[in-house]
Amino acid sequence: MRFKSLTVFMVISLISLSGPSARGEEVMAVAAGISPCVEEIMDLYKTKGGTPLSMVTGPCGALAKQAEAGAPYDLVMMSEPRWPDWMKGKGLITDLKTFAIGQLVLWSPKGDQPTLEGLKNHVIAIPDPEMTAYGMLAKNYLTSQGLWDSFISGKIVTTKSAPQAVVAVSGGAADWAFIPKLSALKAGGPFLSLEATMEQVGGLKPDSSPNARAFWDFCRSKEADSIWLKWGFLLEDRR
Repeated sequence: MRFKSLTVFMVISLISLSGPSARGEEVMAVAAGISPCVEEIMDLYKTKGGTPLSMVTGPCGALAKQAEAGAPYDLVMMSEPRWPDWMKGKGLITDLKTFAIGQLVLWSPKGDQPTLEGLKNHVIAIPDPEMTAYGMLAKNYLTSQGLWDSFISGKIVTTKSAPQAVVAVSGGAADWAFIPKLSALKAGGPFLSLEATMEQVGGLKPDSSPNARAFWDFCRSKEADSIWLKWGFLLEDRR
């Protein structure tokens, strides 16, 4: 990534200096699970003459709470509609749009493709269902299949984000993980695609900069579509 990614300390500093004159630079908040794709789109945007925005990544719920506390995010891109809708209701963002459709997978770092039948024999990593899009999606999917309680209750490693679920498996704390297809493609290894999808939704701060608005349009352009598709996203039914 050839543009700046902000640390937690810098986010706190932004919150304490969130007035227009103190802000200085354009900042966007991006759900951790989709950040590799957004980074690549930002690189393409830069080659087209656009000015890159600084990026803060994290769980959707945490980013939304940071914005409520005063973090000056010009643009928010999240892996679900729940938190963007919450932010819109508080007047924190506007111009909500779906920029892609994400898919949930069950991933293993090696060996055979994981199966739903094998869940009862493995420790499973799952992003926090309360704070993350794909954790909520995984819990809802497993509940709909009658698997949440009967197969894996008590055998779950809960992580703060999808990338951390990958780390949990890679480090041996879990065997398999429910993660976005993007994360599985990046990590490598076999995965099972599930009939569970999630709208990826974003929006702009009401007084966001012209450049942030231009990048938001670019993320939904034909030029960006090939990158979304490369990372396993679906593009039909965008609004």
